[in-house]
Amino acid sequence: MSRADDIFQKLQEDGEAAIDQFIADFQSENLWLDFKRSADDGAGTKLHIRDRENLSRAISGFGNSDGGVIVWGVDCRRDPATGADVPHDKVMISNPQRFVSWLENVITSCTAPPHPAVEHIAFALPGSSKGFVATLISSSIHAPHQCIQPTFDARYYMRVGANFGVVPHAVLSGLFGRRPQPRLALKWFASSLQRNGDAVTLAATITLTNTGRSIARDLYLNLYAYPPGENCRVAFGQFSDRWESYQLSNMWQLISEEGFRLAPGANAPVGVFQLILRPPFTSNYVFEVSHGCEGAERRQSRTDIPPPDFSRIYTDALEVPTSAENIYRRILME
Repeated sequence: MSRADDIFQKLQEDGEAAIDQFIADFQSENLWLDFKRSADDGAGTKLHIRDRENLSRAISGFGNSDGGVIVWGVDCRRDPATGADVPHDKVMISNPQRFVSWLENVITSCTAPPHPAVEHIAFALPGSSKGFVATLISSSIHAPHQCIQPTFDARYYMRVGANFGVVPHAVLSGLFGRRPQPRLALKWFASSLQRNGDAVTLAATITLTNTGRSIARDLYLNLYAYPPGENCRVAFGQFSDRWESYQLSNMWQLISEEGFRLAPGANAPVGVFQLILRPPFTSNYVFEVSHGCEGAERRQSRTDIPPPDFSRIYTDALEVPTSAENIYRRILME
């Protein structure tokens, strides 16, 4: 757990008492903590533009650094004795839950790219419509994030001491310049569609393709399939011993053997997924898959088909002359 997570958890557990302790201890702003008084104390009809700009700088600065927490509803001023920025007074926010919704509505327009992991908590005082808000901004795997509020002055920030400092291009390039990365794409190739009485059996070959610009290592694939009825079955068989596998019920986890490498543009056949269908269909058909490799972001998708929709797919597969590709596109790639 990071230092920012620790601070956020303390605020979740203790609420106003945590803020009182920050003030009593003269807890100065630091690499992971920032205090903000709302420009209009949340009393307007939307998020004040200055609050939006402060949020944007914080998302960029904390996201490009080690993460951090903003505590909204606290007046922070410089202490003449120490020169540190410390909290002095509580200036509570009107309707903190509404303030959280305003913050959430603008997150995607604060930075480029948007930060995917920003959390908020609101805590109102008992018997009052006022309270405080805390925002957790995690260190981002998608950094660097460019602050785009205000729109005429887009910049990159990092947390430097108790402030958000503008990052020069040379520093930014050195910090976030990356070597080319591998990127895996999951591809399905329909193998067969067989009809036998009221049973339909489909099989599809699974292949991982390196669409990135560098060699991929430690490839992995996770499959989870929940059949839509008690008369249905799912199965998976791998092609070769280059994959270490683990199976539990209807879940399969595979990782490539040590030393296996996949060049850019190359394919790695993994195995065959088989689906045997026979009515009645009484539950949702769920199929979830995730895959990736060392140095690449995990990619995942999920298909969830209710019984009535699955019955129509089954009827088409049983009665309508159609290709396995068409059926698999509806079952696995919706």
